[in-house]
Amino acid sequence: MTTTDTKIELSILERTDLLSVFPAREGVITLNIFEDLKSKLKYTQPEIEEYEIDDCVFPDGKTGIKWNAKGVSSKKEFLFTKLEKDVLEKLFKKLDGEENFPYTLLEVYKKIGLKA
Repeated sequence: MTTTDTKIELSILERTDLLSVFPAREGVITLNIFEDLKSKLKYTQPEIEEYEIDDCVFPDGKTGIKWNAKGVSSKKEFLFTKLEKDVLEKLFKKLDGEENFPYTLLEVYKKIGLKA
């Protein structure tokens, strides 16, 4: 861990919502950093089993991911590098500028240490 790294805990919901806003198109270097973040944030097989994480279709027809009650309160610690924080800050600023910032990511924004 370097002095520019940030250690935070994220819930399954926060991880899911964060992964859902990652861009499909971006510069090559930025996409590489997002790939690193995806690898870091993805659900592990033990988590999938323990928290019964699964794809689902909700009553309104939308698809999503569900998990059990134990998974609701679970948190996992992550270490974000300066480069990862930089691309997330750029993404969050873009979403904010488009007035498309998901409310569910507001706490993640604060945990990473970004300022509005």
